[in-house]
Amino acid sequence: MPESSNTSSEKYNLESITAYIDNELDSDKAKEVESLIKTDAGIKKYYEFEKRTKSELKNRIKTTAPPAYIYTNIYSKINQNYTDKTAVKYFSEVPNTSDNTRYTPIIHNEYLKKLQYIYYFGAAFIIIFGIFITIYYYTDNNTTPQHLKKDFVGVSINVFEKVKKNEITADYKANTAKELEDILSSEAGYNCCVPELTDVILIGGTINEINGQKLVHIFYRKDEYYIYILQAPKTELLSENRLLLEKKHKQKIIDGNNWFCCEPTDSNKILIWHNEDIVSSTVSNMSKGDLDSIFKNVKK
Repeated sequence: MPESSNTSSEKYNLESITAYIDNELDSDKAKEVESLIKTDAGIKKYYEFEKRTKSELKNRIKTTAPPAYIYTNIYSKINQNYTDKTAVKYFSEVPNTSDNTRYTPIIHNEYLKKLQYIYYFGAAFIIIFGIFITIYYYTDNNTTPQHLKKDFVGVSINVFEKVKKNEITADYKANTAKELEDILSSEAGYNCCVPELTDVILIGGTINEINGQKLVHIFYRKDEYYIYILQAPKTELLSENRLLLEKKHKQKIIDGNNWFCCEPTDSNKILIWHNEDIVSSTVSNMSKGDLDSIFKNVKK
């Protein structure tokens, strides 16, 4: 999430933006927030980021009803419980003029009301349980840390999955790493870095834009293993004008760590390395030992 000042007024503004996106403000407050978005570049950036994040999360959730047996079991338990244990408390015994029986049970209105509340509770439980099942099983939040879906590293992870499925191909190819580096640098408008890696095949590279910033993509392969590199200008990542970088990764770069590992996802390894001009997020399904050996010249 974009960093903001710690002042109470700015915090209040950010909270108002969130409430505005969720349609929780009255008309006067909504107009005030709309004015802030139009006049304050920082607020506008936060609004666009928050709105895009909420939209992506909403699109990931698929509506799925709980299994039918859950409804059956819950209502069955409620009925059994009140028949065997609880309902008797809410009967009154009154004299009866019949010769055959001494008392006749009469159900109080209080019992009917409480039984109604129990059914409401059961229905609410079913709805909450269904939402839990939907979120837990039908989103990929359990396999990828949430922060990785929002920043520079997260972009590299998502692209790598498409690279493995051959959904992304190289638009630019060359005989050597230096030739490809010159081509991509010219197209991107900044100095990128195509490392000369050992024991792998350089497939090529391509370029696209996110938030108006051109990103460089470089692909390598060895048998069933892939190495994918995403690059962006260091100044853009550190300033977070158009791209996001997780705070702890950003701090390591500022501290001068030019090569470090991120949290792995599934069988993928993630590395961040950088030079004076660019920051690179590298994703591969190779082992860490193989990557260290292949990138030994880059680490120097």
